[in-house]
Amino acid sequence: MRFNISKLMALAYFHGFGLVLGLLDGPAVRDAEPIQARITGQTTAYPTTITKVWSSTTTSIMYPNPAFAIFSNMIYITTMTVTLFEPWPSMPTVFPYTLVQTELDDMTISTLVNTSGTPTTYVQSTKYTVSSTWVLNQPAPTDLAAGTTVDALPCSECTPEGWAPDERCTRHNLDTACQGQCDLREGLWWCYKRYYNQPGAPVMGRVCWGNNDTAGQMFEYAQLAEPCKKTDHRVQCVPCKGLESNWEAGNWLLDP
Repeated sequence: MRFNISKLMALAYFHGFGLVLGLLDGPAVRDAEPIQARITGQTTAYPTTITKVWSSTTTSIMYPNPAFAIFSNMIYITTMTVTLFEPWPSMPTVFPYTLVQTELDDMTISTLVNTSGTPTTYVQSTKYTVSSTWVLNQPAPTDLAAGTTVDALPCSECTPEGWAPDERCTRHNLDTACQGQCDLREGLWWCYKRYYNQPGAPVMGRVCWGNNDTAGQMFEYAQLAEPCKKTDHRVQCVPCKGLESNWEAGNWLLDP
């Protein structure tokens, strides 16, 4: 089981600091960033419910400015519980298979503020639910190796022999490319379906991209939710020319 510990701890520290500011300047403002947790390296039991709990203690001395000098020492005790629900009763047999994970996150931060006397304790809890969609595919000999990132993909080379674009891209006058290989778990490709309002979510799998008008002003992008091929070039790359650094995914096609 693998969770993004550093990301969670960074989030916990951010919330703890927000709490201190809130004590001095009204209620703390919390913008809980969705945490996309993944499970790897173990056999799945069905139906699947997986829970992970851990805690962290940090001691720090903070003097943001002279007005805050009364906070000579603060101790953060952060407990995070993440529960994942995968609503499938058995291993899928028909592919591609769409699976929606529901993640319940419960984070509690206890802050001990040591001033001139007995430490004062403040407790702040955050609970939120995150849903994530994965499309599962069976492997094929033509698939790109697991773990390949977009930076490892070719760009300046011309289209290799045997490579073919995806029809879902060509009908929109878009190029077919790879933005990094999908996750390989239990013998299946797991391709995360990222939406435009999830800037911090994983980016993986084959995509359509390009400019879909004669003036070159309509920047379009679509995820195919399938593993990349060995002969794919990277997204944002024009074969035989190089990287198109000015391109941005402005218009998302959800169903190419």
